[in-house]
Formats: sequence, C-alpha cells, structure tokens
Amino acid sequence: MMQLGHKNKIQTAARVAKLVFDSGLARVNRPADVVAFIREHVYKPKYHSGVTPTTKAA
Repeated sequence: MMQLGHKNKIQTAARVAKLVFDSGLARVNRPADVVAFIREHVYKPKYHSGVTPTTKAA
C-alpha cells in the first residue's frame, strides 16, 4: 500500500514537472525521462535505531 502511494506521488510530480518544462519556467534542461529523473532525486529517509551490534542495553 505504501508503494502505491509513493508511485502516485512520483506520477503527480512528473505531471507538475511537465507543466513547468512546457511553460518555460524550469531552470534546468528537460531530462529525457522525467519520471526516472524524479525517482533519482526523491528523498529517501534512512532511519537508524541507534543500537549497534556492539552497543549493550543498560
């Protein structure tokens, strides 16, 4: 379910990017594959538990 939401957000971002490129407002050249470009630049959070294999619980 989470992936479906993420996929929809990327598709929405691609549609917005197309409007920006088509209107001449973009400050970068249009990539050949807008969806792939967005996937490469989307934020991917990495969470760490703070516990490493050498850390002992108190």
